[in-house]
Amino acid sequence: MNAKLDFPEVIRFAARAMAFFLGAFASTLGADEQSPLEPSPLMKHETQWLVQALEQAHYNKVKLEDLNATMFLDSYLKKLDGQKIYFTAIEIDQIQRNFSPAIKTYFLQGDLFPAFEIFNAYRVNAIRYLDKALERIDQPLALDGNETYLFDRSEEFWAKNEKELVVLWDKLIRNEIIGEITGKSDANGSVDDFIESQGEKSTVDARSVLKERYSRWKKNVLEFEPEDVQEIYLSALTQSFDPHTTFMNLKEKEKFDQAMNNEFVGIGAVLTDVGGFCTIKELLPGGPAEASRQLEPEDIILK
Repeated sequence: MNAKLDFPEVIRFAARAMAFFLGAFASTLGADEQSPLEPSPLMKHETQWLVQALEQAHYNKVKLEDLNATMFLDSYLKKLDGQKIYFTAIEIDQIQRNFSPAIKTYFLQGDLFPAFEIFNAYRVNAIRYLDKALERIDQPLALDGNETYLFDRSEEFWAKNEKELVVLWDKLIRNEIIGEITGKSDANGSVDDFIESQGEKSTVDARSVLKERYSRWKKNVLEFEPEDVQEIYLSALTQSFDPHTTFMNLKEKEKFDQAMNNEFVGIGAVLTDVGGFCTIKELLPGGPAEASRQLEPEDIILK
């Protein structure tokens, strides 16, 4: 007698088979960097609860069956890769074909498989392109060509293929190096005059800044936790129905409750971002930071 699979099982089998496509570049990374994130058992119940809450308690009385799967996945992908520098149009089309037809079934089952498969593919791509960018920074770069680069790509099309994406990254790197150089040049003088006066140091400094920036981007990608993926994915769902409705996981809800109940006590310092690091700008008189005598302005908070 032939075994028979019900519809959700067939979908699950087909989608899991596509993991080979989404993780195609994993072999290029170290073992610690390619370990895929996975949803916890609790997330299944949270997802099912969220779907029920949207349908029964939301003021718009939304229905999951009205979800536009293609637009939802597009929203999630843009939350991961807002500047469209990690995925190609080919990969985006493949993701849509793999998950759009069954996305509502996944939500009803509380299954976050699509969320984590897509995120893990994003992480692999991001690390691969950032590693290539870090290598490219040290190579000769033509900074005197007559080219254009659109620095805000959020409304642009995805690069057609990997070759086009590589060209895009090359322009991005050169644009940011030029941006660093021009940012330090005298407003009354030309960039060429500044480069001539500073010599090689101007580009060396700019390359150094870019290395720090891309290394920080890579670090941020690697520090994602399963709860972060869940929150981005489910927020993309809620905002598909209402742009002002956001999902908070238990960890974020606890932080929110603390803030609302005034349970969180600040350290008594004005903080600012310096080169991507949380830095103390000044200590507030009478605050815990000043009283501790262990912190000073310009100290960097690492964690």
